[in-house]
Amino acid sequence: MKAVVTVAVDTTVRDAISRLARAGFTGSDDAPTLAQFQEWVKEGLVHYFVAGNGMGGGSSSGSSSGSEITSWVESTYASTTVGGVTVYDLTSASS
Repeated sequence: MKAVVTVAVDTTVRDAISRLARAGFTGSDDAPTLAQFQEWVKEGLVHYFVAGNGMGGGSSSGSSSGSEITSWVESTYASTTVGGVTVYDLTSASS
């Protein structure tokens, strides 16, 4: 039973990461809503958030959910800089 659950979770996480990555590059693919992203964080499916669009991706024609997610993360979690990149640990909220 545990193996089946692990496979299901792994598949869900891979799908979520795939959708996030595509949305980041084109700005028009399925991107999660703020509520959906918050649920993923609550369920432990997302552990880190990397600020900025270091790949040069993203389009202003996409939805505003990306900026809503960024604002929520910035106001809820502490950041650290790793190799010149701002990273948020979503496993513990700021106090």
